[in-house]
Amino acid sequence: MRANGLVPVVPCVCLPDQVLAAVTDETVHFLALLSEPATVRRRIAERPGSSPVASPGTHVTFDRTLREVAGVPRPHTWATHDVARGDVRATLETGDAWATARTRDLSGSR
Repeated sequence: MRANGLVPVVPCVCLPDQVLAAVTDETVHFLALLSEPATVRRRIAERPGSSPVASPGTHVTFDRTLREVAGVPRPHTWATHDVARGDVRATLETGDAWATARTRDLSGSR
């Protein structure tokens, strides 16, 4: 991907320590999508075309754990976005702006 000038983006559900343990020569930029427990439960229940989640409480606990992350060691970056601040479109726009800013950081332009 890098040889073609592309920046890899890996959406996942994991904690920074888990990802950074596997990184050897890459800078990782994290964007954690967070929300209040009621919003997490509601959004899981409203997911179209998916099977019921056995334990929405697991997602609530994971969200709480992400909120406890104080940051990541440099050169890695950590940012959060509360998805309850808007609808899905607002979250997509925030993610797009965040990714665009990281791309500018990588290219050295400001």
